[in-house]
Amino acid sequence: MMVTTKTKWQIRPIYVAISLLLSFNSFSQSSHQVTFCGEPVPISNQFVAEKLMGIIKKMMPMVNMKSIRDQAIAFFPYIESQLAASGLPTDLKYIAVVESNLKLAVSPVGARGFWQLMEPTAKGYGLIVEPGGIDERDDIVKSTRAACSLLRDFYSYIARTHKVKSWVLTAAAYNYGNGNITKAIRNQGTSNYFNMNLNPETAIYVYKIIAVKELFENPELYMKDFGY
Repeated sequence: MMVTTKTKWQIRPIYVAISLLLSFNSFSQSSHQVTFCGEPVPISNQFVAEKLMGIIKKMMPMVNMKSIRDQAIAFFPYIESQLAASGLPTDLKYIAVVESNLKLAVSPVGARGFWQLMEPTAKGYGLIVEPGGIDERDDIVKSTRAACSLLRDFYSYIARTHKVKSWVLTAAAYNYGNGNITKAIRNQGTSNYFNMNLNPETAIYVYKIIAVKELFENPELYMKDFGY
């Protein structure tokens, strides 16, 4: 799969050695709006801004890896086309970066592929998973279609159950499960991810996705002397 257009992060190499402009003020004094799937990220909240900036700093070495950028060049066009065809925001492609670095990874608990689908989930969305045989979680085409269906179902469930339309919560549910997100909302009385008390992994999961998006799309905001 090839892509003919160039994005900002392709035009000029990004090096880990370039220092980050990391401070709450760099957010609050900027006109830049941080969003995820069109939903504003509340960076006017100092806790949220500082947490996001800290995660951007931690995610920078991974995003700067040539292998990650090469994988993105190869696979983002297809993933974006499938998300768009499914009526989903293309920002959701960054879930695959956080989940697997766009590689055919296998987790210690058995999640597999670009989208890190568990076997029961994969089978539930029509993928073939045979022990020692075919595993369609490794198929970028079929696994992406399954992930699109899963994300659409999660979004619809949250909207129907909690009367809130939120891709941020949908992304959190991708990591934590709809059932656990539902329990958290009911126990805590809020459906605002940024105000919720979640397990450590899920509490930073959406921040990591947003951080990757920012570093892919707006690297010059976080790199000193980037050169534009």
